[in-house]
Amino acid sequence: MNAHASDTIVDRSTADLVVDFVAYNDASGERHDDTERSEHDKKAGGIHDDTVAQRYGYQGALVPGILICGQTMPTLVETWGKDWLRRGRIAMKHIRPAFDREELSACLKLSETSDGKHAEIVVMRGMTPVAVGDASLPNIVPSIPVDFPREPLAVPATLPMAEPGILQPGQLLFTLKAPMDAAAHDLCLRRIGGVSREWPYGAIHPYVYQHLTSHDAIQSFTYSTPGIHVWGDTQMLDWQEPGEPLMSTGRVAAVYERKGHHYFDTEQLVQTLSGRPVAFCKRSVIYKAREATEQK
Repeated sequence: MNAHASDTIVDRSTADLVVDFVAYNDASGERHDDTERSEHDKKAGGIHDDTVAQRYGYQGALVPGILICGQTMPTLVETWGKDWLRRGRIAMKHIRPAFDREELSACLKLSETSDGKHAEIVVMRGMTPVAVGDASLPNIVPSIPVDFPREPLAVPATLPMAEPGILQPGQLLFTLKAPMDAAAHDLCLRRIGGVSREWPYGAIHPYVYQHLTSHDAIQSFTYSTPGIHVWGDTQMLDWQEPGEPLMSTGRVAAVYERKGHHYFDTEQLVQTLSGRPVAFCKRSVIYKAREATEQK
């Protein structure tokens, strides 16, 4: 599994495939109250709320990066077939914010090697890149670390703090059982909207794995500022259809600071309630953002 998404720039003039879409904070336009979510997770969507985002120097609410990544997934299935939902991978790094209802384009450059099929991905606002990434269909399913935690941990009554000097690599993440029947899966598709709203492929949309692990990482700690998703990498491990609830296990992989922002990286294994692994997700998150008036 690659450590980070590609920085190679592909645009409309060099791409093999171009997907135009509108980015939404939540395309369904519905409220989704969940009494089991952490208080931090309930705070008006955090950085996905206009008032909160403007406090940190942005012009308005940021569109969740995993929703942008999700808009590229139907094209990957159409290009490489349903095997991509069994063993495919996608990674994306968000280099500029995207805002609600912006028109974006995902530009894909395809290639093939002895290891499998590959795509470089650049998401553009006009001629400006907002995200760069890569996807692949490897010939074999990669293995996960043998020492990776497999026992789901329930959310405790008191959560640890996500603060510099307190948050440490190796800390384990908690999980909530996520129902994923046909109705719950359809709700996820409504949230993404756009080209992902119609999903006739049978298996769960991989956005679901990203959403579940993001949610579990968020509700594993208490925070003093909203979290900002920066980079994610999702490797599918097996075919999974809507039906059985999902859970995750995970750990903090790294903790560091850059330009006043404090980050943590996580690794998380998505598995069915019976314990069958279906996806392995990595992500980088700003867990303590600097307050700035000059951020764009």
